[in-house]
Amino acid sequence: MRLGIWTPLPHTIQSEPVMEEGVRQVKTRGDGGPDKSFEFALDVVLKGESYGFDITLIAERLLGPDLEAWMLTAALAARTRTIQIMPAVYPGMITPQLAAKMGATLDRITGGRFAINVVNGWFQKEFELFSNGAWIESSDARYRRMDEFVRVPGTQFRFGLDPLIGLVPGIGDTGSALVSAFALIQAVRLGVPKILLAQMSLNILINEVIGIVPIVGDAFSFWFKSNARNYQIIKEHMGAPPVSRRSDWIFVIAVLVLLVVIVACGLLVSFLFFWEIAKLLGSR
Repeated sequence: MRLGIWTPLPHTIQSEPVMEEGVRQVKTRGDGGPDKSFEFALDVVLKGESYGFDITLIAERLLGPDLEAWMLTAALAARTRTIQIMPAVYPGMITPQLAAKMGATLDRITGGRFAINVVNGWFQKEFELFSNGAWIESSDARYRRMDEFVRVPGTQFRFGLDPLIGLVPGIGDTGSALVSAFALIQAVRLGVPKILLAQMSLNILINEVIGIVPIVGDAFSFWFKSNARNYQIIKEHMGAPPVSRRSDWIFVIAVLVLLVVIVACGLLVSFLFFWEIAKLLGSR
């Protein structure tokens, strides 16, 4: 298990005297002293690092007195030693290429302590001011943009976060399965018919079963995009009246139990695979 903390910013925490003083300082012309909101954020992150926390998430809020997430990441990186730093990025605000370049730079100067949080974005005024008109009214379209944030250079092939999560041995498969399970439960609540629930379940099970195979399974997930397929099924059903039956819940629970078994097998296979690699390397 890995533990994380929020880096405190004015819009991410409850009212704190120190943070209020930092906001007042920003609004006061001529107050050129050390930034109190940064000092407070640094103090919290350093304490989190000393207590053994693994990662800190830095939310991005461009309107208002919050420090910009990526600049704050660079500043914290210079003052920390072990904690991983994860700034947020909005697709549409900056290009994937620029995010990749900045991320690679931060990863190099932190010794591999950089992570990225790709978020959909919801604040229209922020997009209108900072993204040169990149606001998309439809939340569905914004989620599709997030799901296709990464494009393979030289091709039109795009992928989202799900296959990237799956690259983490064992743990990645578990995270992907949790996302899939949530989508299936949401489909039942929306009254998606059992035939479509079966189709969604088949997509999940195909992805998880093939995903057990190291390397091959990860490559398949990049192409298959089971969660994107299931999202499309839910979207196409949204206009129908929600009718959730007891038999639908029984069916989905059975699928989720099977999914747990498959994920457990995947964890076991990943463990055995890397155990054999470790023994092979150790014997040399």
